[in-house]
Amino acid sequence: MNNSFFNNDTFSVDAAISAIKQSQANLSKPIVETNSSVNLLTATGQFYVMDIDDKYIARFPKEEIHRAGESQSLNELKVESKITKSISPYIKKTKISNISVVNAQYPFAVHQKIKGHKLTKSDFNNLSDGQKDFYAKDLAVFLAELHNVPLDKVNLPDRKDLNFDGSPEVQNTLGRYGLSLHTDVNLTEDSVCCHNDLHAGNVGVDLNKQHILQGIFDFGMCGIANRSSDFYKIFDFDKNLCSKVIEQYNKISPQAVNLHDVENKYLSWCATNIQMAEGNCPQIVSAMETKLQDFKQWQAIKNKLNHVRSKSNVSQLSSKISLKELRGVSSSLQEAPNKPHIAINAHALKLTRDKRQYN
Repeated sequence: MNNSFFNNDTFSVDAAISAIKQSQANLSKPIVETNSSVNLLTATGQFYVMDIDDKYIARFPKEEIHRAGESQSLNELKVESKITKSISPYIKKTKISNISVVNAQYPFAVHQKIKGHKLTKSDFNNLSDGQKDFYAKDLAVFLAELHNVPLDKVNLPDRKDLNFDGSPEVQNTLGRYGLSLHTDVNLTEDSVCCHNDLHAGNVGVDLNKQHILQGIFDFGMCGIANRSSDFYKIFDFDKNLCSKVIEQYNKISPQAVNLHDVENKYLSWCATNIQMAEGNCPQIVSAMETKLQDFKQWQAIKNKLNHVRSKSNVSQLSSKISLKELRGVSSSLQEAPNKPHIAINAHALKLTRDKRQYN
């Protein structure tokens, strides 16, 4: 079938509703009724995203990306559909979305809506200590289940390109900013089923509950990668949260994760993005440089605090640093990861990478 794709000239909510109604025979049950409430959530990026009765999310790919006569956006939806249907039987403690793709005249993807909203930095900072602890534990539970998906029973894409290992090019880039990778890490880290894009925008939360985590979505980058690949974007969001997630994860996972492995992934990710974006996306370069500078500040504060904590003699401690100074160091450590960053269009960066691969 030769698919048509909505674009800014042809798309309307009514046209999308009509397209869904014409294709509902291909779904397990109707998702649009006569009195359904349908709202357009966003028209930016690759898709027109619609909310249907606060129960379903529908995504219509745009006709903006083609390669070899096919829509890359539609192909990505098909891959995500296969992934979610493959792994969902093994994820029992965290809600995820099963994606169904309807390859009709106007193709679209649909899944049940995960209630809640995306977690912002401001929201996270205003959580109680108990909520933060539960959130860390619930993320750890999800990751432990995901990483335990039996690879011999599922068909997942290989995502080795997302491992962000420390190549000589990466190390040279980090050296320009006075940074280097840890050497005390597991160079033979095992490969497992990873989400690979676990940033706050792909997490649904309810701030009125003690357990704020309501579900995880966007499994388009899910596949086989190094275990620590699922932690560095949590580290990017909040470094102290990531430490708590790793602590909880290591209590329930048969294979532990080392914080230094995660830091190496994070630094390699920043350096790789700088390499890909230089000369093409100055905003991304600037954002990653900011992250590297924040990392240096966080690392310096952490090292200072660890040095203070290593003092076993109270009298020696009081002679070196006052209680007020110690509190100041602890406060700085909490605040350092929370500096605002420039927003990064991950899809634009992916397109830049693709252009370099195919040009």
